Amino acid sequence: MGEEGATGMRAPVGAVLGTGAALGAAGALPALFAWGRPVALVAWLAIWAPALGALAPGALAPRTTAPGAWARALLVAGALWGAGLFLAQATARTPLPAAQWALACVLGLAFAGAALGALRVEAAWRSAGWLVVAGATLAALPSLLGLAQRPFAPPVAARLLDLSPVTLALECASVDWMRHPAVYEPVGTDSIGPELRAPWRGSLAGSTVLLVGCALAIAVGSATAARGSRPRPAQNPPPTPRP
Repeated sequence: MGEEGATGMRAPVGAVLGTGAALGAAGALPALFAWGRPVALVAWLAIWAPALGALAPGALAPRTTAPGAWARALLVAGALWGAGLFLAQATARTPLPAAQWALACVLGLAFAGAALGALRVEAAWRSAGWLVVAGATLAALPSLLGLAQRPFAPPVAARLLDLSPVTLALECASVDWMRHPAVYEPVGTDSIGPELRAPWRGSLAGSTVLLVGCALAIAVGSATAARGSRPRPAQNPPPTPRP
């Protein structure tokens, strides 16, 4: 991604680092409350990462619209998320079997969110809000937060699990999410056999989400940069009034 934005200004290093640190803190700060619970931290990041990614272009827009700037800010944020996940892993009784692929998945979701935010940087906060609502809704739908008297029918529950970002991120970490207490009874996964649903394959799913997210960010960033660098057509001067 290019260094120059549509404004022709080079991205200030301080702005990039500051934006990345702020986004990283928003994602990694719950690690202090998820001490020894990496599953909870990954679930939080899976819901919030797309929204935090969408905020990156808008946060840097007053200084630069260079796609390389918000990409680097997201890499800084990802490093902090990885540090938080490392602390949660180090203090967990049962660490995640493949935390690196969960982190790859979360970072891919953040880049996909950044692609959406870059489409309209002036509406970045609105985009982030809708992404949080969508992520939280998709995560809560399979179990309905345990408030339903009975779970969905197994075929419906299987599809809702596939749509949940939490399911995706945790199965990227090779967690047996279908047998986890958080979903086993509330979702009724004991009735979901292999003919209805198979778990995401960690390394394949994690790397695919990261590649697709980066591809979307590159495509949208390049398109917006090219659009911003086009010369504006000269405006015709107003006609001179006749005496």
